Amino acid sequence: MSRQEICRSASAKLKSAAGNLKSKRAVIGMDGFVDSIIDVVDKRDNYQKYSRISTIEAFGQKIVAAAGKSANYEFVVKQRKLGGNGPIYANALAIAGMDVDYIGALGDPEPDPVFADFATRARLYSLCGAGLTDALEFDDGKLMLGKHTTLAEVNWKTLCEKVGLEKFIAMCEAADLIAMNNWTMLPLLGEIWAHVASDVLPKLSQRHRLVFIDLADPEKRTAQDIKRDLGTLTCMQNHAKVMLGLNLKEAAQVATVLGI
Repeated sequence: MSRQEICRSASAKLKSAAGNLKSKRAVIGMDGFVDSIIDVVDKRDNYQKYSRISTIEAFGQKIVAAAGKSANYEFVVKQRKLGGNGPIYANALAIAGMDVDYIGALGDPEPDPVFADFATRARLYSLCGAGLTDALEFDDGKLMLGKHTTLAEVNWKTLCEKVGLEKFIAMCEAADLIAMNNWTMLPLLGEIWAHVASDVLPKLSQRHRLVFIDLADPEKRTAQDIKRDLGTLTCMQNHAKVMLGLNLKEAAQVATVLGI
């Protein structure tokens, strides 16, 4: 099939399935980011008016010119918004009508206000402070500057403390879809996968249930990590249908690790 044919086919199937979403439940996680959309100031005329650096190339030239010296750049935050693979995915499904439980890094002790709208259409369970992304916007692309320290708290111990094991099992039992996204940025998500495979899925009733996994560009993770945690997904396959979402680059990386 050509790309156009694939798109048309996917569109038709989405349209035909939309009416059934309201009867479906999902448990989704497990990242969470507050995204700040930012202009980098080139010249400031007054306290209200400025001109922005328009291209990554121009910003790069300024940075290179500062080598051996120093430089100061002003960031103007134009917008703060919900971010992260999991929240964006879950929010879209909730908007489409699915009954969603979301577990992730949303804020401590309460979810950050950027998730307030999301909270009106899904049940949110926050494990820890959200990750932070400064998205520097230019005409020729974006530079995403991430602060991920809190994401180490997305782990099995915290999940059991904040949600509770029995409650988590009950949520998964009721779910038609279990999704655990953004493995690359969550250093201990593989640990959660292992416990889901050994301590959760075997306890669920035998019915059709989909587990969706998004690695999210595993380039910065080691081949050993990738291979180990893909093995965990194979174990999950004994209890549910596991779907691994990969773009072309990610598929090539996984294929290399697996020797395909």
